[in-house]
Amino acid sequence: QRQMCIRDRPLIPEGFVVASEQIPIQTLPLWADSLKALSLGQSFYNQSIFLKKLASSNDAESLLQSSNRLSISSSQPELPPIKIKETEQELILEAKEVTVIFNRKSGLIKSYKFKGKEFFKEEPVPYFWRAPTDNDFGNRMPQRCALWRQASHHRQLQQFSYKLLKYNQIKIETTLLLPDVPAQHKIITFFNDQGELLINNSFTPQSEKELPEIPRMGMKFILPASFSSLEWYGRGPHENYVDRKTSAFIGRYQDNVRSMKNPYVAAQEYGNRCENRWLTVRNEAGFGLMIIGLPDFEFSALPYTPDDLTQKWRGELHAYQVEPKDFTCLLISDMVTGVGGDDSWGARPHPQYEIPARPYDYAFILRPLD
Repeated sequence: QRQMCIRDRPLIPEGFVVASEQIPIQTLPLWADSLKALSLGQSFYNQSIFLKKLASSNDAESLLQSSNRLSISSSQPELPPIKIKETEQELILEAKEVTVIFNRKSGLIKSYKFKGKEFFKEEPVPYFWRAPTDNDFGNRMPQRCALWRQASHHRQLQQFSYKLLKYNQIKIETTLLLPDVPAQHKIITFFNDQGELLINNSFTPQSEKELPEIPRMGMKFILPASFSSLEWYGRGPHENYVDRKTSAFIGRYQDNVRSMKNPYVAAQEYGNRCENRWLTVRNEAGFGLMIIGLPDFEFSALPYTPDDLTQKWRGELHAYQVEPKDFTCLLISDMVTGVGGDDSWGARPHPQYEIPARPYDYAFILRPLD
């Protein structure tokens, strides 16, 4: 049967099934009073009504402190308190076989280990670049939006702090300056005694005037190459973008990082998936990481970074000339600019499919799996 999201328009004709999905986990530790009404059988669409309340970092702390953990399982064992260790260079947090290390010089997560196994090869960073397509070269996007590529690599730490909250949770706040824009980017991370991370991103440009559209609003995670098995609940199975997704129905899909290549002649952006409620990335042993949307997100997982796929000029690189790297580049995005296609000699994506320069807030959860 055809699977579609209840949010799709027009409404599904009579006789078709509207897809629904139960959360494939035992607990939903989002710590909000507004989530207590949820039950095991509710769909992600219904849950998203509640989850949107957590998407703003301004509300997150008050919600956390005024709530108890929602437990979907019949009982939840009491866990020991989170261990905190500080050095001049690092903030080290330990809970339930999970160790998270923050780099106090960058304000970013240096390490995320579960049962001694490392998830990250590099520090996750705010990321604003999308590799140009052939259409983009026609409308001069690489030149017009170059500052967003620079902003993805240049940041200055303005403030780093943490504090212990109620219910055995820790709040870590990082404020970054993006001098190339200029803009402020705040990352508020909540770490709980389950070893999970709730990450709130808040982007605020100092001025919205004369700034070009943003190619991507998201974060870049570099995982070991062994993390290559993907499963997600969202649009698929093929790649899709905000302006090219009608044929990609909401469903539960599986794929592998190396098999997600698209046969484009030139090196360019590809491989995105929209409107995902959750994603798991695992190695051959089944050990991995789950990303849970608040309420949803876009993702791509490739053995290349957007910089690897960026040509200096139209026709500089064929796709086969870009060698796969020894990692999985996981991009978790609030939105990725559409790919356009009205023509390839000047037309931009339609305005509703671009990301205007203005403040943005988005959030998601990272959960270790074995």
